[in-house]
Amino acid sequence: MQLEPSAGRRPRPRDRFRHTTTPLLSLSLALSPCLAPVAAAQDASTRQLQPVVVSASGFAQSLADAIPNTTVHTREDIARSGHVDLPGLLAGAAGIDLVRSGGAGGLTSTFMRGAEARQMLVLIDGVRIESGTTGTARIENLMLDQVERVEVVHGNVSALYGSAAVGGVVQILTRRGEGPPRGNASIGFGSRGEERASVGSSGVFGVDGASNYSLQASRHRTDGRSSIDTRLLPTADPDNDGFRNTSFTGSLGHRLSARHRIGGSIYWSESQVELDDSFMVGPGRVEMQDSRLTVASAWWEARPTTQWRSNLRASVVDERSRTRYASGDVSPFDTRRNEVEWRNELALGPGMASFGLATAHERIATSVTYDRERRTSRSAFAGYALKAGPHQAELALRYDDYSDVGDATTGSIGYGYSVDEHWKLLGRVATAFNAPTFNHLFYPGFSNPDLDPERARSIELGIQYQREATRLRATVFRTRYSDMIDSPPPTFLPLNVASTQVQGLELTASGIVSGWRIAANATFQSPTNRQTGETLLRRAKRFGALDVSRRFGAWDAGADLAWGGSRRDFHIETFMPVMLESRARLGLRLQREIFTDTSIVMRLDNVTDDDTPTAHGYIAPGRAFFVMLRWQPS
Repeated sequence: MQLEPSAGRRPRPRDRFRHTTTPLLSLSLALSPCLAPVAAAQDASTRQLQPVVVSASGFAQSLADAIPNTTVHTREDIARSGHVDLPGLLAGAAGIDLVRSGGAGGLTSTFMRGAEARQMLVLIDGVRIESGTTGTARIENLMLDQVERVEVVHGNVSALYGSAAVGGVVQILTRRGEGPPRGNASIGFGSRGEERASVGSSGVFGVDGASNYSLQASRHRTDGRSSIDTRLLPTADPDNDGFRNTSFTGSLGHRLSARHRIGGSIYWSESQVELDDSFMVGPGRVEMQDSRLTVASAWWEARPTTQWRSNLRASVVDERSRTRYASGDVSPFDTRRNEVEWRNELALGPGMASFGLATAHERIATSVTYDRERRTSRSAFAGYALKAGPHQAELALRYDDYSDVGDATTGSIGYGYSVDEHWKLLGRVATAFNAPTFNHLFYPGFSNPDLDPERARSIELGIQYQREATRLRATVFRTRYSDMIDSPPPTFLPLNVASTQVQGLELTASGIVSGWRIAANATFQSPTNRQTGETLLRRAKRFGALDVSRRFGAWDAGADLAWGGSRRDFHIETFMPVMLESRARLGLRLQREIFTDTSIVMRLDNVTDDDTPTAHGYIAPGRAFFVMLRWQPS
């Protein structure tokens, strides 16, 4: 299999991996046995079925069989956490470092394994939702009331998903109907005028349960606080910056026969956030941003034979943004993407094969005249997964052709070896391709039409211990980028950095010990510009999280801690280099069932009121309390 990324317009020099992961691998091997006694102490009564994931390989597989490090947040996990939005949930995920510009609704950059925010792919029910102009998804507008589960795949999976999946993938799966029809509702209030309400219903109906449905709507608002620290930027507006969000999801599926099933789904979210402008004063000052995201898809699943499953999906993504200025002017930035994908799974020999085709048409509409406003892409992909005895192997190959930047071939090879019933060794190599955005290429005055697409080569080695509900994993990784795009101050013009490298160690542990539910992770990384030797902006070299919870009779109590080391940034006013201090956020939560299927949920965020920002000049969210009444029939 050809694993070197190939460009359609110009040849790429080959690069070789150096043996830089050995010290980190030695450390991970040393730490893993130290954690094994914790797993051995687990009581047999805590046995749980392993979650099934689909995002790690494209096939349904047990979480224990996923070769890329993968984290799953179930509906139960989400409800227990008390978090309202996706950034709150991801703040405790391994390998993910969040930078928030202000409070709720403020721009959130997600650096996964040191990759740029645009190099992490976000999917809703398998459909990519990034903006065509910025290349990132507005995850700060994604509320959790509509979500059934979140699957996070760490590391380079571009051979599965194409452009943007260099740092990893976050797959958001919305609620689906299961079991008899039943409803759910919640209402809550908190600090700074926060209000939340949600209502929904889901289930199966019809003859022999041939049809299923799900409906969910939610509303969230908060008065917030000022986003920018006026001590550092006196010209900024000191008023509170509020946030409003209304979201809706719906899905409907029907079994036509034993071999055919059809369905459709819609996700709709509308947000409004008040902003503090760090660049302009007077009439040109930005005051507010309205955002709307619509994801609609229809699908047909067929089983031509017992060995073959085929899925045809057509989807439309409409992402709209309106920037409102003090003068009353409004600046729109819209992206519309139409996509058709045909995906197949086939039992072939001792394993499973996958293959498919996809085509997408992307169009932007803005108040600014871009040199180009449309692009198309065509993709072909194939994969094979095999598990025989102690051996496990996965292969993937993908071809993408973009109308404006050429084509690329990417691939990956993964291997796992089960040493015994509990221990497994894992390894993976992969290549990646990331297309420049419309802003990078065609935004007047701040673009570079001569940019090359980004390329990357990744390697990772890991060791995993799995025993019942306990899972321990240590992964060493390295991704080497060529022609990585960066927009450094003071000009912010995009440039191809000749070579960038991110290498590190990722440790994760989860399980139940003597009734305590424990989840912990730590990441140690070195995201470096190889030409200057400097650490990449806004990346911490060390960060992690710890979550513990337990039932005490009728009460369920928990605590979560997210911490991060210092990081380089630029001054909000002068754009000169600055160093931000390390930070830690402690959250406490408590819930109790007060009536049948009805619970009271309380959460206290940032207990110590740590005000250390993750972006210079922006005020970190302060201490906040929230209480909610939730009705959820089992």
